[in-house]
Amino acid sequence: MTIRLGNPRLLAELREHFARSGFAVQTAGAAELTVSLPDAPDAEQGRREVGAHLLVWGVLHPEDPGEIVD
Repeated sequence: MTIRLGNPRLLAELREHFARSGFAVQTAGAAELTVSLPDAPDAEQGRREVGAHLLVWGVLHPEDPGEIVD
């Protein structure tokens, strides 16, 4: 899944947020990350996990909660 932030300066922090929880994370652009959960039992569960972690990010960073773009 690709996640986009409005503020590219927060990208490294978002990357670390997902990496700490075992997600595979790659930079996909100046303000985008590609995030997946390698050990998810299926793709849908992986999407739910990414979404849940993005919600946590949004609570911690209401100024730039990020958005899933695919």
